[in-house]
Order: sequence, then structure tokens, then C-alpha cells
Amino acid sequence: MKKIALYHHWDKNNIVDDYSIYTIKSLVDFGFEVIFSSNSNLADGEKEKLSALVKNIITRSNKGFDFGAWKQVLTTYKETVLECEHLLLLNNSCFGPVVPLQESFDKMQTFDADYWGMSSCEKHPVTPDHLYSYFICFTNRVIRSEAFWNFWENEVRDYENFMDAVHEAEWGLTKALKKGGFRYRTITEMPDADPIPEI
Repeated sequence: MKKIALYHHWDKNNIVDDYSIYTIKSLVDFGFEVIFSSNSNLADGEKEKLSALVKNIITRSNKGFDFGAWKQVLTTYKETVLECEHLLLLNNSCFGPVVPLQESFDKMQTFDADYWGMSSCEKHPVTPDHLYSYFICFTNRVIRSEAFWNFWENEVRDYENFMDAVHEAEWGLTKALKKGGFRYRTITEMPDADPIPEI
């Protein structure tokens, strides 16, 4: 079964940085088929940087931020996604990988997690426990579930305010999957110490 990564990009200067190319190439080398989405107005030259690496390039307006883009890609390619073994959602807000991806995947297999990420918010006085959305990997147990698709098709919307996207989508994803009976784990243990500031 194949592995699919939905790499989401946004850049205020409408460019695809070298670190994004590095990440995408690392995913391809690890066996992922990559679908690239961007909420930036990319010139043809920027898209050309990706043409040999990714399966598809989707450009769109910056409505809904990364969750809006992931919803569009997931609903467009639903039949393809349903067939995959692992689905990875990630964005260009961070650099990586800094260690081989195999190490992370091997570690998560020992935990038998339904889905996992690099880091999470845990035991915070204000914020509910949740995975940070810059890197989340789902097993096919989650991918084929009603809880997963109900969240994307019926709960995610085109947010215009960033904090609405965090509160409703990033927090909401973990909540929806927990209600569906799924468990997550993280590669690192880095609990937050301070409340998230209001913007």
C-alpha cells in the first residue's frame, strides 16, 4: 500500500524555499507520493522547482489556511487517499527531517498509535490536549474511519482568522478522532508551559 503526503505551503514572497524542496525530496526518497498545495501566488518558475518531485501542484487563495487546503486536497483525492497505508499532513512552518524518517516511523510502530505527530500540547491549563498540525501521520485505521472524514467534510471551513483555525481545526482534529476512539502519540515530549496568546 502506498504512502501519501499532503505538503502545504504558504510564503508571503510567493517563493518555494530550498528547505521545502529538501523536505519534499526526503519524503519522496522515503517512498511518499507528495501532493503539494500552496496558498501563495506561485509563478511558473517556482512550480518548476517541484515538477520532478510531486504528483500534483494545487494553488489556491489563502482561505482556511493549511486546514482549508488540506480539506480541498482530501476531498478531491478521497478515493486515492482511502487506498493508502499512511497519510501525512505537513506544512512549511518548520524544517526537517533532521534525522532519518525511518527512525520516527519505527518508533511509532512500537507504540501501535493510530496517528502521531512530532510534538503536542499536553496538560495545559487553558488549551486542550492536541497534536500540533505541522506534521501529523495517520494510519489506515484512521484514514478509513467515519470520524476522520466527518471532520474534514463537515467541520473544517474556510477560516479567515488564524486563531479560529487553531481553535476549531487544529484542536478540533484531535477532539474528533478521540471521540472516534483513536489514540495519538508523539515523537517528542514537549508540554507547553504558558497559555497561547490571543492575536
